[in-house]
Amino acid sequence: MKSWRRRIGLWDYLLGGLALAGLAGVILGAHLALGWTPLWPKLALIPVLLAAWRFGLLGGAVAAAIATATLAPQLLTYWGELDVFGWADIAELIVLNVVGWTFGVAMDYYRRSARRAEALTRELGAANAELAELVALRERAARLERLETVNRLAGGVAHELRNPLAAIKLTAQTVDHQALDEDTRRALGVIEEEVERADAVIRRLLGRSRDVEGGGRFDLTALLGEALAEIEPRRSSLTIETQLPEGDWSIRGEAQAVKQALVNLLVNALEAAEERIRIELSAGGRERDATARRRAVIIIDDDGPGVAAADVPRLFEPFFTTKSRGTGLGLYLAAQTARGCGGSLEYAPNPLGGARFTLSLPLAGD
Repeated sequence: MKSWRRRIGLWDYLLGGLALAGLAGVILGAHLALGWTPLWPKLALIPVLLAAWRFGLLGGAVAAAIATATLAPQLLTYWGELDVFGWADIAELIVLNVVGWTFGVAMDYYRRSARRAEALTRELGAANAELAELVALRERAARLERLETVNRLAGGVAHELRNPLAAIKLTAQTVDHQALDEDTRRALGVIEEEVERADAVIRRLLGRSRDVEGGGRFDLTALLGEALAEIEPRRSSLTIETQLPEGDWSIRGEAQAVKQALVNLLVNALEAAEERIRIELSAGGRERDATARRRAVIIIDDDGPGVAAADVPRLFEPFFTTKSRGTGLGLYLAAQTARGCGGSLEYAPNPLGGARFTLSLPLAGD
């Protein structure tokens, strides 16, 4: 309030001076006029109202008192013979004071109400901010609780599955491959590869995966081709459009983890699409910034119904799914793999009307 008063202090002085000048003019006119006229108390109402409007009760009372004190001597002409006109003049001076006091009180009440409303607005804003912060903290606590549940569940899954997987892998490796026919050797190779992939999924679920930027180097287009070949039996009559430009698309990380992330994204698109899927590979990054790493950006679009707005904030949470038989781990693990490679996975609606998932991974460079 103090800063507000300082800003309009000059305005106060100007209005106060204008009110005093108006009173002076009315008083001077009343005394210079020949005889008393009822016009002057009416003219005095203007500066009195101005003073009451700007300064409240104090301004209205002082202005009315000054006008009364200076106009009252004119009533001496009625001394000893107050007639109807004399009483009318006295009534006008009384009305002048009543108006000044009443209007001043009304303005004071209005300003107090405005200040209270402003204070309540500030308090309400602060309360809303605190409420929003509490809601955010509650959501964060609930998310942490869900993640803790995931960790406990993942620990149980790892304990129950990794030992059998290790036994299967060891058995497949100890078999004498030379004594087997080609089909059997190929089948054992598939077993070993799938066991290794299952173990990698468990490691990623536990957050103990070694898929970091310093991992192995692989070609992203070749890996995307393998992912497309893996989902080919599920394609049915859907059309898959690809835009994969040639060039060096080398990525550092764990190839199997990135391949599984691509498979998860493609399977989601297949299950949601109605007629077609579009896959586009392009280079991203800030070209003007020499220190910024170039990125490979894979965009997967489908023409399905898309994701409901209420589900978007939880899309990458573990065990969140809208499918009747889904686990809710596909997008979670894909996003975790992208972060492990130094990239990101994002969702947005696409021009086809369905979902758009954008996987961004740093290029390995030279």
